[in-house]
Amino acid sequence: MDEQELTRLVEKFSGTVYRAAYCCLRNSADADDITQDAFLALYTSSAEFTGDEHIRAWLIRVAINRCRNLLRSLRY
Repeated sequence: MDEQELTRLVEKFSGTVYRAAYCCLRNSADADDITQDAFLALYTSSAEFTGDEHIRAWLIRVAINRCRNLLRSLRY
């Protein structure tokens, strides 16, 4: 994935990923961090996607999993 493609995807999906993270965490700073982590995971991933909707679903799933991990670590 090149930088131009990543920029396009960030512009298209960052709001959606942020909203998913914020709904889980109710903290804007943590939601920002989770959003950034999700896009970093996308950039470093070698996964092949067939369309933008698959990327969107993958990003949301990564964000939700990272939220759960964060909440779990704060509990213990």
